[in-house]
Amino acid sequence: MLHLTLSKGEHVMIGDEIKLTYAKNDGKKVATLRIEAPREVIVTRGKVYEDRIATQASEGNREAMQLLEKIIEENATRKKIFNKRRAKRQNIAGRI
Repeated sequence: MLHLTLSKGEHVMIGDEIKLTYAKNDGKKVATLRIEAPREVIVTRGKVYEDRIATQASEGNREAMQLLEKIIEENATRKKIFNKRRAKRQNIAGRI
């Protein structure tokens, strides 16, 4: 991690295309930053990013649970079919 102290107007370059400029401080421990980045770079506040990741993880878990339920259902169906076929074979073998 890099910790920097900047004066108003100073900037930091991240790679060749992202420029982070210290714009102002309102005296309440809140700094205003200006970020210049290519359009394809997504820039969000940390809290917004964390919420989005948590939502995606939740949706991913929901999808995984739905898939798991489907697999369990399919396995139960296959087991029923297998048991019916086995019972039928046993009935046929018992008649011989």
